[in-house]
Amino acid sequence: MSVGSKKRIVTLKKVSDELEAIRIRDFLAGSGIESQIISFHDRALDGVSQIWSQGWWGEVRVFEDELERAKQVLADLESKEAETPPDEPQ
Repeated sequence: MSVGSKKRIVTLKKVSDELEAIRIRDFLAGSGIESQIISFHDRALDGVSQIWSQGWWGEVRVFEDELERAKQVLADLESKEAETPPDEPQ
């Protein structure tokens, strides 16, 4: 995200783990949407329950002027995942 920009950054989605955040970030990037991953966890408190995160690992944020488009891209991703059957165990 551009450091010199005066655009507001807003939360797109809270995520339960880092892999989910990366997957969303990468999918957004494929659609030309910049995003930012914010972790609620403090490495200094590794292993200690962090109540203030309310069970979430972190969140994915986007520029406010791209929020609606990002929501649509995220809905498309979730729709694709719902249509794709899970891999069969081997």
